[in-house]
Amino acid sequence: MQRIRAHPEIAAAEARRTVTAAIRVQGTWRTALLFAGEDLAASRIGLISAEGGEWPPRDGTLVVERSSVEFAGIAVGDAVTL
Repeated sequence: MQRIRAHPEIAAAEARRTVTAAIRVQGTWRTALLFAGEDLAASRIGLISAEGGEWPPRDGTLVVERSSVEFAGIAVGDAVTL
């Protein structure tokens, strides 16, 4: 990250990991794209704002992007299997 941030044309950079996974909801497996970061609450790029549930999320929980909630067929507080 130091090398990337050192470029004068880059205003901000944050490390994140992206993983493709499978999520099981109501007995059906679907594709899920997971994003993980060190401190989502302190992030300045790709900001996330809570519309429900706890923020920041506790360990062992996940945040579902608003447009994916209906597609996934889940609601705040639902248990899922990844």
